[in-house]
Amino acid sequence: MWHLLLYTLHRRAGTDAGPLSGLWVGRAPKNALRLRRQETLLLYLVQHGNALLPPEQVDKLLAGLAARYFREGGATTSALQTAVREVNARLVRRNQRMAAENRLTVLWLAMAVWRAQRVLLGLAGPLHGYFVGQQVIHVHDPVLAGSGLGTQRVPRLHFATAEAVPNGLLLLSPEPLVEQPEALRFSPARRPDPLLRRLLADPRPDLTAVVAQMRPGEGENRIRPVRARWLMGAQPSQAVPPPPETPDAAAPTEQTGSQATAPLSPEEPTPEEIALPVSEKGTPAPSPALPSAQAVENGDGEGEPSCAKQEPQRLASPEPGPRPAAAEPSSPAPAFTPPTAGRGPERPARQPLGQAAAPRQPAPPS
Repeated sequence: MWHLLLYTLHRRAGTDAGPLSGLWVGRAPKNALRLRRQETLLLYLVQHGNALLPPEQVDKLLAGLAARYFREGGATTSALQTAVREVNARLVRRNQRMAAENRLTVLWLAMAVWRAQRVLLGLAGPLHGYFVGQQVIHVHDPVLAGSGLGTQRVPRLHFATAEAVPNGLLLLSPEPLVEQPEALRFSPARRPDPLLRRLLADPRPDLTAVVAQMRPGEGENRIRPVRARWLMGAQPSQAVPPPPETPDAAAPTEQTGSQATAPLSPEEPTPEEIALPVSEKGTPAPSPALPSAQAVENGDGEGEPSCAKQEPQRLASPEPGPRPAAAEPSSPAPAFTPPTAGRGPERPARQPLGQAAAPRQPAPPS
């Protein structure tokens, strides 16, 4: 036993044309022959001509054809042929009555029967059928299928059969859906959404198709129209290129938890500027302490500070910045007087070079 989930696509002049008419799906009723009780039947009808049947007559015609099939014994193909011949006979008589008015009705009919592990497809008219699964089988033969019902007394039928695969698909359409049938390849383990989006993306303004998904069990047969909203997510949105970076562009805000770190404005100091010594920002910094003088041993053994000059350590030259404001002059510091301890007797002052020393005057005689 199988039940079906039907997806219908009906587009006219580029817009959704509402529910698709001419569709019937169901299982055998209680009064059906025992041979038909485990079968599921799908009927799809397309009208052509200038004297189309109203929707209520189409529904009545399909319901009568299904009832006639479930009451007919014998092989599946012969039962379908018997039911189709009755419908074709009534349609031929109707066209003959309207011939004087130059009016005509032609029906293309697709019939599919699921039984056990097989599905049988019968086409009356140049319809297109696709068995879609791990392999794709395209069913279309205008010679064998004929021109449809209502054009000749003995209708032509084209039959094809395939294996019924759980979650497999059967596609029906009056027009070819793709140029290459392999483009419809579908894995039964996946949902049919990508395939439906591909069909909806077809640029043709008019499109009609029925997608039947086979599901095992005695579930409910459902019909679901496919709207243009299925196209959402079919194509990835185009990424917008970021604007070109400029030297003055602020850094983007970084979100951390529930707080956001705003970009630093040009007026605020950067972390690098904050890390610099204060002297580099224009404020005089205290001079570093000079290393203590080394102790020099005297004759007494006590160490006193030496007068030897110790060269201070050189600091890294700061980066150029604004000069500090000139400090106001203060009182001069006292002159440095070197210590004289341990130097010995004072020597006479030396005369400058190039000048002779003045001659000493002889001491007067006593």
